[in-house]
Amino acid sequence: MAEVEWHGDFPFAPGEARRWRLGPLDLAVRRLDAEWRVAADHPRPFADDTLEVEPVADIPEALATKTTRWAVGRTEAPLTVALALSPLPVVALPETPFVMPAGARLTAFLGTPVWLALRDGAGHALGEVAVQPLRRTWFGPSPVRGEICHASRTRLRLEPSALVRRPWRATTPVLLANRGDAPLPVERVRLPLPALDLYRDAGGRLWTEPVALDAEDGGLARVSRQGGPPPEAAGAALVARARHPALDEGLVHAIGGWFTAGQ
Repeated sequence: MAEVEWHGDFPFAPGEARRWRLGPLDLAVRRLDAEWRVAADHPRPFADDTLEVEPVADIPEALATKTTRWAVGRTEAPLTVALALSPLPVVALPETPFVMPAGARLTAFLGTPVWLALRDGAGHALGEVAVQPLRRTWFGPSPVRGEICHASRTRLRLEPSALVRRPWRATTPVLLANRGDAPLPVERVRLPLPALDLYRDAGGRLWTEPVALDAEDGGLARVSRQGGPPPEAAGAALVARARHPALDEGLVHAIGGWFTAGQ
C-alpha cells in the first residue's frame, strides 16, 4: 500500500476542497478567492486507525457547523499542514505504578498525538487542531500551586514496542533517575513537550528528543533536554522545532504531585 501524504504542502486551486481523516480527526479545508474555510471535529474513537486524504466537492455536511472562515483578502496556495507537539506539558501515568530504588536509572516511553498547524502560501496562520483531543488537568504540589497540563490518554511504558504505533503519534523517551536517598514511587510524570523538538525516522515514525528527569526526594526533579533525536530513531530528520525551547533548570515538580482527572 502506498504511503498516504497527510502533512506538508498541498496545492489548492480556488474553489478546491480537501478532507483529512486521521484517527479520531475529521478535517476539511476549502479555498475560496478571499477566504479559507476550515472545519474540524473528532467523531471517531481515539484508538481509530483511519488514514485518508482525499479531494471533496465542499466542506462535508457533517462538518458544516464546525467551520471557521479565515478571511485573508486574497488567498494564496499552497496550504501547508505542519506538525507540532502539545502546546501544554503532558502528564502521563505508568501502565501500573512502579517504584525506583535509590540510585536506579531507566528509560520509559510515551506516545502523544501531534497538532496540525495550518497556514497558506502568504504565511497566514489558519489555526491548529489536535489529531486526538487531550483533556486538560491540574498538576502541581497542591490544589493551589501548579499548572494546567494535558492529560495523556496513553500510559508510560518501559518498552517502546508496547506502544501502539500510529503515524500521528510521537514517541518521547523519558530518562528517569532516582538521585534521592529513598525509593521513588512513580505514579505520574510531567513531560515538557512544548520545549522538545520533533523528528521523523527513516520508517516514518515520529519521535521527540529525549527528556531527562533527575529526581530528588519529594518528587522534585531537574528536567533537561537531551538534544537531537533519540538513538532509537534511525535516520531521523527534524520535523519541527520546539514551541518554547527554554526550560526551567531548577528543581520542579515533575513526578507525583496533585493531579485531577481533567475535563
